[in-house]
Amino acid sequence: MRPLLRLIAVPLVLAALAGPAAAQTADDLFDAGSLRELRLVLHSSDWSALKATFQENTFYPADVTWSGTTLRNAAVRSRGLGSRSATKPGLLLRFDRYVRDGTFLGQTSLVLDNLTQDPSAMKEVLAMQLFRRMGLPAPREAFVRLYVNNAYLGLYAVVEDIAAPFLQRTLGESAGTLYEYDWTFDYTFDYRGSTLDNYVMFKPQTNTTQSTFDLYSPIESLVRVVNQATDEGFEAAVAPYLDLQAVARHLAVENFISDDDGWLGNWGMNNFYLYRRASGGRFQIIAWDKDYTFWRPDNDIFLRVDANVLARRALALPPVWQAYVDALGEAADSASEGQEGGDRSTGWLAREIERLYGLVRDAVVDDPVKPYSIDEFDQAVAGLRTFAAGRGPFVRCAVANLSRDPQPCR
Repeated sequence: MRPLLRLIAVPLVLAALAGPAAAQTADDLFDAGSLRELRLVLHSSDWSALKATFQENTFYPADVTWSGTTLRNAAVRSRGLGSRSATKPGLLLRFDRYVRDGTFLGQTSLVLDNLTQDPSAMKEVLAMQLFRRMGLPAPREAFVRLYVNNAYLGLYAVVEDIAAPFLQRTLGESAGTLYEYDWTFDYTFDYRGSTLDNYVMFKPQTNTTQSTFDLYSPIESLVRVVNQATDEGFEAAVAPYLDLQAVARHLAVENFISDDDGWLGNWGMNNFYLYRRASGGRFQIIAWDKDYTFWRPDNDIFLRVDANVLARRALALPPVWQAYVDALGEAADSASEGQEGGDRSTGWLAREIERLYGLVRDAVVDDPVKPYSIDEFDQAVAGLRTFAAGRGPFVRCAVANLSRDPQPCR
């Protein structure tokens, strides 16, 4: 037996240092105002195997330590899609795999984002902050210096996993069915017929022992109604499945942050979860994986809306269209909150970029396996500054142009 861990089904035990560390909570873990260390210890051969087979989802036992609190018998595996890496793996931590009902600071799992697709390292954290400021469900995130077997692996984002604790916190329940959208082809919410296997890109994450019919017939019904309801009956037909004004707010935030890989993505739909309540009621969209954002401050405020069946038909309804436009304005106001006069560098988004830059730059400089240079990091941060200065004014101008003779927006 390996000397590191003895895996037995016993109640969860936390080995905590004495003092304030014992009082740490999930709110502390996801405090984006701090940069702390998170340490993993696992057998060296397991760590080598995880990196060698980084495209696989094999779990390995590990000890996890954060801010003086250690959890034994956690499970860790490689994760990600395009971000998978043999040198700086994205990681999923599970606390209930080897220990029944195991949790760590109230979480059953955590995602460690390797930040390899965003040279600024900040986009994901900034985007999720804005979703939450807009009252939409989105995971909490913070930065950590990650050490594996006492070796610094680099700057990571610790991300609240979309799992039962998140659902309970944001939606007040977790017994319903959670679906993760798994991108496999360019899909824009068109109806693919009554064969339920045609909708398996909506991957159930809960209630997975239910029948194919129970899991996928609600998805098929939703997509069918969105595609086949008459224009006159569309709002009433979709109402049992979706709050269309909430959908409009989600889409507006995605377009405000210039998201090229979301519901209205450049390659079809991507990076979201759907949650269907236990009562069999409406679906809720949940934001996920927003590191392909903040690209162009002058992005069209209706970019790719017409390419998506749900977005196109929903925004054809005047109340939904108005909710979308209003949410764009709210996002612009949120981004510029606290701005001093005409100084665009003083709004919330601009200030947050500077705060995060000061928080993480040294950790990025020290990162031994980052796939980009410090110059590329600084250039990416400069791009964020440009976006923060220009996006709000552009969006306000574009919204105003909807009800006036159009003027140039810049």
